[in-house]
Amino acid sequence: MIYPSVKKPFEVIAHRGASLQSPENTLEAFEEALSNGATGFECDVRLSKDGEPYVLHTPFNDDKAPTSWHVQKGIRSLTWTEISNLSLAENGKSYRIPLLYDVLELAKKKDAKIFIEPKENSQNLIEKLVKSISEYDLIQRATIITFHSRRHLLEYSKELDKRIGTNAIILSPFSDISDRAKIARADSITIGWKNVNHFRLFSSLAPRFKNQVESAESLGIRIFGGFADNPADVIWLKEIGADGLFTNDILNANAVLEGLQSK
Repeated sequence: MIYPSVKKPFEVIAHRGASLQSPENTLEAFEEALSNGATGFECDVRLSKDGEPYVLHTPFNDDKAPTSWHVQKGIRSLTWTEISNLSLAENGKSYRIPLLYDVLELAKKKDAKIFIEPKENSQNLIEKLVKSISEYDLIQRATIITFHSRRHLLEYSKELDKRIGTNAIILSPFSDISDRAKIARADSITIGWKNVNHFRLFSSLAPRFKNQVESAESLGIRIFGGFADNPADVIWLKEIGADGLFTNDILNANAVLEGLQSK
């Protein structure tokens, strides 16, 4: 296992960086997230037409780029040179879409955790992710994350290098956490994601979930919560013994956690 079964400090992972302050998935957003006290950040990766891995959120296997980048045609038809020339003006600044390698370099420099979500059903992309994580000496800090329904991407990652950290997102509050992790060959599990499954569905099963978290921890499986953007969700995840959370509001999450510590 990448993660030992000892309790780690609670981790606050910035979903796509500090997206409330800077455009999501930019180097500036990741840097700001870490400056705001995030333990690490999550990013989305896909391949350019000529095979370069770059960081941008799109729906899975979708060809449509976010409208804010003003891409006039399908994103899959663009080479990295074309993508690198795109810019986004916001807050009086100009932002660029980063290469995965620049983002990995930042994570290494800042000693930060990085969760990477592949946005394509591509073995080529997984191969580049696994190779890059190893080359940047981030085996202990990088995790490939995707929904449990796309677990074949996690399984392939482990086939390439069993040391690679993997995380499966589960949406059903009735899922057996340890069983889901075993099936997906995942070292960690994230419960819930965005508005697909509100935390109140999970919290309604709080006693059962706390037992599941403890059982998973005993097997070396770490548990995170997805999209915890309000105090109640942050508090609930901490109380059931989760190892951390993903959030769009790092400052808010850390303020809530500091409040719990002071009690």
